[in-house]
Amino acid sequence: MDDPVVWGGIWLAAAATLGIGEMLAAGTFWLAPFAIAAVPAAIVSFIGLPIAVGWIVFLVGSVLAFLGIRPLAKRLDIDVPPIPGIGANRLIGQEATVTEGIPAGAEQTGMIKAGGETWTALSATELGLPVGTAVQIVQVRGTKVMVTPAVEAGLDRYT
Repeated sequence: MDDPVVWGGIWLAAAATLGIGEMLAAGTFWLAPFAIAAVPAAIVSFIGLPIAVGWIVFLVGSVLAFLGIRPLAKRLDIDVPPIPGIGANRLIGQEATVTEGIPAGAEQTGMIKAGGETWTALSATELGLPVGTAVQIVQVRGTKVMVTPAVEAGLDRYT
């Protein structure tokens, strides 16, 4: 397996595979430096230099390509606004009203109404919440939501 032509083919196959992998994971720029470095390693192998030289060219080329691509990757890394919650997670941060009192204590449930929907609710503070209390949804746990009083969440509309 010391044939330079075989190693040249291996390096070209690695370059192609890594390049395709980079295209499939577009925007990551993690495989691109290796794909770029495999090309000069293939050239060195086809010239007939020892296998160790090919590996050294690949390693040095990977580092240089990585250092060259990172500034480009940072420039292209635009700030994407946060995606609003999907499914039940869309409720997080919404204000709701207690429709069935939530007793004090861990895992004690009551009911809230948020956006026209009724949900089973737990108090995140383990305080009892009477009917009519304004609350904010802070977490979704399966089919239940965790709520805190709106005053604690900074939503005190009545003061």
